[in-house]
Amino acid sequence: MGHSEGNMRLVLPRIALSGGTWGWFTAIGSDPAAILFAVAVVLLIAIVIRAGLAARARRQERQPEPEPVTAASADEGAIARWVGEGRHLLSEWQEKIERLDELQGRLAAMQAENLRLAQESEALVRERDEVRAVVARIGELVRQASEVRPRPTGEAGPDP
Repeated sequence: MGHSEGNMRLVLPRIALSGGTWGWFTAIGSDPAAILFAVAVVLLIAIVIRAGLAARARRQERQPEPEPVTAASADEGAIARWVGEGRHLLSEWQEKIERLDELQGRLAAMQAENLRLAQESEALVRERDEVRAVVARIGELVRQASEVRPRPTGEAGPDP
């Protein structure tokens, strides 16, 4: 393993802590698993915001125009509105819970994929290190072979 690659994992956390915002971007950008996790977080936030805006728009569309209320029907109307609002809130919360279950399932799948990619990355790093060790050994053998000097053709075996 080369000098610069060996120290890369040790240096990045220090850069991330001392480099401010750009240091964090550098640290996240250098790790595929961190990139995937950051994308998942951003996607989750965008989905939650979109769901909130959609619920708000539906709520505004469903609000009926206020009708003139008489004193006799005021109590009945208030109770009817409360019941209607209660049903509406219950259905909204049921939708939110279903959506949350869906998002949790997607998040679990993304976490499993993240774990698989991290394991694959570790395996590739180990394989790379093994290849580097083999190449270094081959280089050492080539160096040793080039140091051996050929003997002139008339000489006998090695000197004692």
